Amino acid sequence: MSLNPAALLLAGIFSSLAPWQFWLLLVVLLLVVEVATVMLISIWFAVGALGAMLASLLGASTPVQILVFLLLSALTIAVSWHFRDRIFVGPRRRTPTNADRIIGQQAEVIVALDPVEGTGLIRVRGQTWSAETVDATALPEGSQVRVTAIRGVKAIVEAAPAAAADTAGPAAAATDTDTDN
Repeated sequence: MSLNPAALLLAGIFSSLAPWQFWLLLVVLLLVVEVATVMLISIWFAVGALGAMLASLLGASTPVQILVFLLLSALTIAVSWHFRDRIFVGPRRRTPTNADRIIGQQAEVIVALDPVEGTGLIRVRGQTWSAETVDATALPEGSQVRVTAIRGVKAIVEAAPAAAADTAGPAAAATDTDTDN
């Protein structure tokens, strides 16, 4: 059976290290990975390796060193998991902006919303926004809409309930007037 020369070299290097040196090397390697990723990927294991190195320097056996490594790594993961909302990790959380104030507001379509062409503008709170409808329907200029969300730089809108009653036609308006008497 032939072994890879690189594997033999690594086996020789690791066999000549004192246990504390192995743990120190592991701490350094894990910290290099952490600095390279900046995502809290290996910091927990670096803490565990540091604890195992201290256990080694205090004369603990190899199984105890491994146990210290595993327990400290798990403890560090558990503590950081508990504080995960306070620690920025992973993709950026959504940051609220002043633009969120238009959500729920009534707006007027000033350029017809056309999902095929991808065009359309609304005016809401004195500002002009590019817009599209929630259900990809077209809305003519002058329609009243309600802003339901913001996606990127576009306001996502739906026909306002008042606009739906207006589009029912004059017969619906006459019926509404008759029921008021």
